[in-house]
Amino acid sequence: MSIRSKLLQILKKPAFSSVISVETLPASSVIDAQQEWLREDTVKPYSSIPGPRQLPILGNSWRFAPIIGHYKIDELDKVMLSLREQYGRIVKVGGLLGHPDLVFAFSGSAIETVFRREEILPHRPSMPSLAHYKRTMRADFFGDTAGVIGVHGKDWDTFRAKVQQTMLQPSTARGFVGSLDEIAQDFMYRIEEMRNGNGELPENFLHEIYKWALESIGQVALDTRLGCLDKSLAEDSEAQGIIDSINTFFWNVAEVELRLPLWRIYKTQSYKKYINALDDFRELCMRHITAAVERLEATANDQDNKQKPDSLVETILRQYNDPKLAAVLALDLLLVGVDTTSVTLSSTIYQLSQNVECQNKLRKELSSVMPKDDSAITPAILDRLPYLKACIKETLRMFPVILGNGRCLQADVTIEGYHVPKGTHVIFPHYVVSNDEEYFRDPKRFSPERWMKSGCPHQDKIHPFVSLPFGYGRRTCLGRRFAEAELQIILAKLFRKYQVEYNYGPLTYRVSPTYVPVEPLKFKLTPINE
Repeated sequence: MSIRSKLLQILKKPAFSSVISVETLPASSVIDAQQEWLREDTVKPYSSIPGPRQLPILGNSWRFAPIIGHYKIDELDKVMLSLREQYGRIVKVGGLLGHPDLVFAFSGSAIETVFRREEILPHRPSMPSLAHYKRTMRADFFGDTAGVIGVHGKDWDTFRAKVQQTMLQPSTARGFVGSLDEIAQDFMYRIEEMRNGNGELPENFLHEIYKWALESIGQVALDTRLGCLDKSLAEDSEAQGIIDSINTFFWNVAEVELRLPLWRIYKTQSYKKYINALDDFRELCMRHITAAVERLEATANDQDNKQKPDSLVETILRQYNDPKLAAVLALDLLLVGVDTTSVTLSSTIYQLSQNVECQNKLRKELSSVMPKDDSAITPAILDRLPYLKACIKETLRMFPVILGNGRCLQADVTIEGYHVPKGTHVIFPHYVVSNDEEYFRDPKRFSPERWMKSGCPHQDKIHPFVSLPFGYGRRTCLGRRFAEAELQIILAKLFRKYQVEYNYGPLTYRVSPTYVPVEPLKFKLTPINE
């Protein structure tokens, strides 16, 4: 007998008998029975989810094809916005050759539904080509220790379980504030050198930011100054080589991942560049990782004279005595910790340059804890900068570095009233949702006050799942604490010393696959005279 039939039997009995029957059943069983009964009558089939019409054989893949297609890879922000406007809160894009269906969930409640049901081994549908690189092409190196980027299943779970306690503890990142402050101060010296007679930064300033980000994450992961901020950094230097390989990887990953997966059949030009970049990156980084391991072995018995905290590589080695685990963690951090942090810094500077009132409010906060424009920043100072943190959070709401997140469903789910089967890739388009008037009043307005405890008088309570720049749950970003510290330190120094302007019109973005500014970042910096 079905649950629905049992529930109908209960409801047909006399009142007292119904009460007794309900009381003898677990409350959750009654609720589940009621929900199943309702679902049978109200849940709409998967086939009825709205979305662009598929063509015979070609499905929807043609929409992403060159020339004939109208969905451009570097304009996925516009594609997602058009899907939301045309089809509503849930959209299915099926018929993608070589890919499973994509279901876009344009609502906070739908995103929450999927995340709340998250399994022990959540599967994020990202970078199958990177997984192929780690699992197949370079299995001799990675083996069963493939890290967390592009990896799923038990190996991912084992790896993450070993490193996440160290990575996600606030105290771990706080131990590196001093080193990150030194790097930020060196970058400030470079900024001063780069300003032209009009006080403007050069057109390639984004690439200079990449150098700062790589120097910072290199310090954290390897306890190594890579030399990225040297004024005369040679084009053939190892530091420049790492930067170049990361850039090449990101420039080609969108082509490899988002178009037809032709790389599964033959090696396209983009795929060759992609793989070569990963190989170069791994080889260059392993030299520094090996050096870090050798330093650790040399100082293993000299802890009394140690002045700095262990690097992450050293911490992991002390805990597990596993060089491969430490090396792969460092590789993953270096791979994803440069482009993402750099773009966030660029966007935050731009937003503050366009909102003088916010910039002045931030500077007032900074002046209260930093007596001089070159004051050293400590963890205690960072604790007293809530408005700065709100500025970063508001920037990531408006311009998230990663436009969307997602999950490959491990079980059937009901989303927005539709049945969505196991195996479907559900995409959380955070860029669209976090800029939706349904969740934010005047979403195009930069308003850090939205995130302050004192609140914004015109802002309703923010749904907790509409702005998740670092992800959520078991696959939340492992490097979050370090990225936040890096950003807070350099922004504090920059806006404590300079009034910042940008006089070249609105900054536009392209997907590559992070959300990268298109125009040159020719910020004008005017020293504050106090």
